[in-house]
Amino acid sequence: MPVALPTNEEQWLYSPLELLHTPSIRSGWSPSLEVNTRALAVHRLMCLKDVFQTPQIVVNTAATYLHRFYMRESFHQYAWETLASSSFFLASKVEENQRRLKDVVSVSLDLTAGKQPHPPDRAHPVNESRDGFRALRQRVLYYEEVLLRTLCFDLTVRQPYADMLLAVGKIWPGMDKDGIRRIKAVAHSVITDSLSTTTLLVHRANVIAAASIVIACAQLEIPLPGPPGSNSIAAGPAPEEGEEKEEGQDWVEVLEVKVDDVRDAIERMTAVYEVAQDDFVRDEAARDVPMPDAPPSPTSSNAPIPTPFAFPSPQPPPPPPPPSLPTKLEMGLAPPPDSEDSDMAISPGA
Repeated sequence: MPVALPTNEEQWLYSPLELLHTPSIRSGWSPSLEVNTRALAVHRLMCLKDVFQTPQIVVNTAATYLHRFYMRESFHQYAWETLASSSFFLASKVEENQRRLKDVVSVSLDLTAGKQPHPPDRAHPVNESRDGFRALRQRVLYYEEVLLRTLCFDLTVRQPYADMLLAVGKIWPGMDKDGIRRIKAVAHSVITDSLSTTTLLVHRANVIAAASIVIACAQLEIPLPGPPGSNSIAAGPAPEEGEEKEEGQDWVEVLEVKVDDVRDAIERMTAVYEVAQDDFVRDEAARDVPMPDAPPSPTSSNAPIPTPFAFPSPQPPPPPPPPSLPTKLEMGLAPPPDSEDSDMAISPGA
């Protein structure tokens, strides 16, 4: 049976409807603009990681803080560039891989100015007298304080990487080390790529871990194991004569997930990847795994940014009724033209 979530973790899980009514969207932003801006902020975290050579867990924690923050505060009031720097600075301390504040500020200034940042060292000392340094330093400290209050000082983040690594060993106990290494590497990359989406606001870490394993198996063409005794045991070295093959555990039971949740997480996590434009590749993929038309990729220059969940595209308005029939307004079934549209309205406290 799935383990009940502690209260402090439940408060950071949201429904798809709640993702459509964030403070930024309620203040006038479109869902696609918010999705794109969240991705930009996570990209800034990745750039900071590359410069400082911090472990990936720092970025994962910082991205979690950032996504959670903007479920309670607006992009209008708090600039994503500064919040990304504050989130990275805070996460580096929480994950015991701290970086100096002046170093984070200096690199952030370079990134904002479009310059090639260098890790501060003796060859590249921090210039604290440069334009904007002191102002940004004060803003980063202020944003960190606001971030702590908004998160209610709940800084513990359950990492999907840990669930994924533990589950792979249980699911494929008889697989060779190279196969295990490949599954872990691909699943790890999938989890990292999903940080730019809002998947972590909808699903628990074990569901994200399960989705990453399923995607990795599809990429590597490795079958997933079913319940013990089934014919879908994961591929591994063939047992020698007289030797019994060690069976893997059912991945659904190992990770304590529901298949529908994993399927939804997969759709959200794979939304960041660009659909292949080559006809041959697309046709082969459609033949092997028939799928509905994928939404345009966020990386496409001319394509709109899709929302991170299934959201119907706008439909053309219905044709006007025949002249002989009364309209909805005449029948009293529609509000007058000057009335406010309250469709999908939701109170801030909902």
